[in-house]
Amino acid sequence: MLIDPGTGQPYIPTPSCFLGCFDIYDREETLGEELEGFDPNDPTDREELILKYCLPRKRSYRQRFLLYKCLEEALQDRNYDFQSLLKYDA
Repeated sequence: MLIDPGTGQPYIPTPSCFLGCFDIYDREETLGEELEGFDPNDPTDREELILKYCLPRKRSYRQRFLLYKCLEEALQDRNYDFQSLLKYDA
């Protein structure tokens, strides 16, 4: 089992780990305004969003491997509820 060096806890990634980069809470004037310039429906913009924001660069090879593996499993699961990842907890 891989231990997250930042928390000392077991590293168990989920597909939601890909979305944390888009959290603009308390950063509306900076990151929020920057993200508004993108159209996620445009393949070119979507690719830039993924490469610039989603793919974690500050993780070890093993962490990235586990992260991508969990996404692969979710994509192969026809019943995985991706919509639940986008729900806003008010």
